[in-house]
Amino acid sequence: MRYIFLLIVSLPFLIMAQGQKEELNWQPALKQSIGDYTVLVPYFKNGYQFNGNQIWYSKSIEITSSVDESSLVLENLQTEVITNSELASLDKEYIVEGLKYSLRNALSRSVIMRKYESHPYIKKVVSI
Repeated sequence: MRYIFLLIVSLPFLIMAQGQKEELNWQPALKQSIGDYTVLVPYFKNGYQFNGNQIWYSKSIEITSSVDESSLVLENLQTEVITNSELASLDKEYIVEGLKYSLRNALSRSVIMRKYESHPYIKKVVSI
């Protein structure tokens, strides 16, 4: 069994019939430091989050009323195969198998926010 790694380059998603398209603008690997720990990891400009082990995409938008958290639909997801060297120092054990995403509501000081998160890499199992 062998794995291939896919890089998500476009995240078209629909929430309550309102289509949005997000493109991840991938950049050369970037050094990230957390305390004394430094790692070279792939990077994109918009919505980038890194916790020392995993990278994910996050977007929050102010809304007027809560959304149904199960109303998220991803369509026409675009991916590209990437090499191990393009993953830089990112630990492959933390790359999820299959697409993982979430949509949540948040309330802060009377402001309602919609927060979308997903992993920008997925691991696909291939048979040899």
